Amino acid sequence: MFELIFSNIHSTTKNLVWVGTKIDQLPSEIDDKDKNIINKELNRSNNVVVFNRSTHLEIIVILEPSDKEEIRKVGSKVSKIVQDENLSELILQCNDEVLIYFYEFVEGLFLNSYRFNQYKSLKTENEVKYLLQVSDKYEAYFIELYHLVKSVFWARDLVNRAPSDLYSSIFVQEILNLFEGIAINIEILEKKQIESMKMGGLLGVNKGSSTPPYFVILHHNDDQALNTKPFIFVGKGITFDTGGISLKPAKNMHEMKSDMAGGAVVASLMYALAINHIPVNAIGLIPITDNMPGPNSLLPGDIITMMDGRTVEVVNTDAEGRLILADALCLAQKYAPTLVISIATLTGAAHKALGHYVIAGMQSKASAFFERLEKIGMDTYERIVEFPLWEEYFNPIKSDIADIKNAGNEYAGAITAGKFLEFFSDFPFIHLDIAGPAYITKHWGYWPQGGTGVGVRLLYNYLKSLLDLPEFNEIITQNEN
Repeated sequence: MFELIFSNIHSTTKNLVWVGTKIDQLPSEIDDKDKNIINKELNRSNNVVVFNRSTHLEIIVILEPSDKEEIRKVGSKVSKIVQDENLSELILQCNDEVLIYFYEFVEGLFLNSYRFNQYKSLKTENEVKYLLQVSDKYEAYFIELYHLVKSVFWARDLVNRAPSDLYSSIFVQEILNLFEGIAINIEILEKKQIESMKMGGLLGVNKGSSTPPYFVILHHNDDQALNTKPFIFVGKGITFDTGGISLKPAKNMHEMKSDMAGGAVVASLMYALAINHIPVNAIGLIPITDNMPGPNSLLPGDIITMMDGRTVEVVNTDAEGRLILADALCLAQKYAPTLVISIATLTGAAHKALGHYVIAGMQSKASAFFERLEKIGMDTYERIVEFPLWEEYFNPIKSDIADIKNAGNEYAGAITAGKFLEFFSDFPFIHLDIAGPAYITKHWGYWPQGGTGVGVRLLYNYLKSLLDLPEFNEIITQNEN
């Protein structure tokens, strides 16, 4: 995909992108003829101008100070040029005045550098070296960004993997491979341990499977952690969802390989926190199985007992994600958390309501936490629309024969799923339904076709916000003052 190198010395490549805010800030090598061309392009609202010097490319970017997402889009545009021109190296330069915007520009450039060609017989991907020329005192922030984007890419890769190449055991091994050499506590619960803990939701969903269930616990408790009670992130790890006995229709079922996106996001988030040494006490919980029909499958009408002893009437085996998440929420309670956030491709109802581009969010006892998360959602452009968890929405999932049903009627399906999860949470709780944006069918901005990795940047920056860790542009402003 790409490699980041810090270079303040002469490079063998002459390919460069120069980023500024005004034409009069351009390097002296840009002559008046080129400036006239740039002016004409700016008048046409084109702020990226490419000069082909026969031996190399010079890309001039004139940024208008604007919101972060617009600047990311410009970076994304330059990334497409790099790919189209098959460049192997590119120097990144900017003047001091634009440095406050440079982080988002580089972020957009990096995020759009993703390609998935694992199954292509001819590998056309070009590994690009970006040679970043910034002051030494800012290098650490771009190294952090590099690791964060690589974490997003890992989540994308796992979502895009063919389902037969990502059985539960393989998913677990991929997580172990990801954290090789990283200081983090990892615990893998296998079926006997899951049975001893009486996780009836995870065990029930797994009944039709030929592969065993797993439960992954990732704990990053940095030596300099600024919180005592942990933040907990719960990710749905359904490696493929057929719907079980309540079988899905064939149309678009191939996209159900993405039903483990929430689990991939949680693993990626924990990796980014650990490799960047973010001073936080955070735990990731990932229940993993597939949802398959079989002779021993969970049946509509079955009653299962969850980890906390409460019972669920299963009326729809295709409402399985909430069952495995509920067991994880029961376990989360044992850690006395500050906040628990679940993230999952949970409902088609959320997707139908909001489309591909927005996350459906719900909260219980966490209104202040959620308000901050919405702001970070706008900053990262992983936007959230809040759905209410009003008490009336519990009525459709009341059961006459058990403590609760796992699905309601045809209305407000995303909300009743959230109410189901709330039933198993006695702590400040936020639920994010990423069924729409986790997997898209057409390239959009710096989101590729297929897995997007949505949620990794959102939750990473959210945690930093809760810890009052400054953003890059705030560091720049402080240094200027």
